[in-house]
Amino acid sequence: MKKMLLLFSVQFLLMGILNAQVQENEPNNSLQTADILQEATQKNGSVSIADARDYFSTTLAADGTVQVIVTGTNTGSANGYLRFYFYDRSGRELVNKILANKTDVAPGATVTDTIRIYSRGADQVYFLMYADNQPFNYTIRYQLTTQSANDAEPNNSTAQAGSFNEAVLKSGHVGYTTDGVYDSRDYYKTTLSADGTIKLYASGTNTGNTPGYLKVYLYDKSGRELLNR
Repeated sequence: MKKMLLLFSVQFLLMGILNAQVQENEPNNSLQTADILQEATQKNGSVSIADARDYFSTTLAADGTVQVIVTGTNTGSANGYLRFYFYDRSGRELVNKILANKTDVAPGATVTDTIRIYSRGADQVYFLMYADNQPFNYTIRYQLTTQSANDAEPNNSTAQAGSFNEAVLKSGHVGYTTDGVYDSRDYYKTTLSADGTIKLYASGTNTGNTPGYLKVYLYDKSGRELLNR
């Protein structure tokens, strides 16, 4: 019985792996005809000079870093390279990259690259695999990383400020971009129950890919700035 259970477990695991690998659906040569790519699902496809573009679309389930893992195998007769593009919902080009920065992939050789697009807001986005000068077979999949608790939006102005009570810990994030809109401000408001000194505790984790900083402001009821640090 134990051997049979182990065999079933292995079979189910292999079936799950196979189901996670899906062939691309044509036509997918434009943003409008983009094939759907689900998170953690691998798409297998091919591009050539005659059919140079394969577009994929997905809707990010949460804010975070989009980590894309791609491979490309040169199926042509000369050295070549494969390009990867990333677009937001409105078609703005955010990434244009040659896989592994390698422009001389030999016929039959394979390159692998991991591409990270930081601080993306939950929204529809697009991927493009593009053959510049040689045909390639490829695989593509993505996952969301560096996800964190989000604050209740919108809270981008004093008029939209969320309630913040004494001794309550609030978690959130700023600096994420959704379809060209950068969310740089999170406002909170509270009513002090008595006169006294306000002691504010704050911490921040940089989830981007370059050094940066986080600011804290304090305003009075009329919007006068009392603290900026």
